[in-house]
Amino acid sequence: MNNSFFSKFTPKEPKFFPLLKGIVEVIKSASYLMLEFVEKGNHANAADYYKKIKDEERKGDTLSNKIFDELNATFIT
Repeated sequence: MNNSFFSKFTPKEPKFFPLLKGIVEVIKSASYLMLEFVEKGNHANAADYYKKIKDEERKGDTLSNKIFDELNATFIT
């Protein structure tokens, strides 16, 4: 089969994959923190979990901004 058919489905800009993978890692980390808090947490350490989850949110926001900056700089066809 002709490889040109499949080449239409391969990314032209591989720089997005590390950024998207980073977003996935942040989501996983924040999810595990939330699950850990629900399973083991109490009101005494709620502020600590809040800070940790908020830090993950900030990391995700930074990565999202980078993705949008790259999208704005890339001509999408």
